[in-house]
This record gives sequence, structure tokens and C-alpha cells, in this order.
Amino acid sequence: MSVEVKPRTYSVEDASKVLGVSRQTMYDLCRSKGFPAIRVGRRIRIPIETFHIWINNSGGNTYEQ
Repeated sequence: MSVEVKPRTYSVEDASKVLGVSRQTMYDLCRSKGFPAIRVGRRIRIPIETFHIWINNSGGNTYEQ
């Protein structure tokens, strides 16, 4: 019997693809206050559910022209 395990976190590279930004921009976001990133050893992981909530809330910021 095979059990499907779904990932619960994104890597910085995966999250940057979701947002359509560079890895460097994603690292900058990871260091910003309120961004849902955690450090596991030397790696930065981004919890998927929390990340999508952050996106839906515009990260606390809105873009206006």
C-alpha cells in the first residue's frame, strides 16, 4: 500500500516560482517582518498554507497606482 505524502512547505525557489519573482527577491521577502518563513538548519522553508494566506492578504500591503 502506497501513501501519498504531500509537501507542507515550499523551498525558496518553489515559492519564487509561485510569485513569479527572482530567488533574491524571495530571500528578501523571507527576511521581512510578517513573512511566513522558517529556518530549518541552514534551509529556509515556507509553509504552503500560511504562504497562500499571506498572498491572499497581499502580505499586508496593497498595490495602488
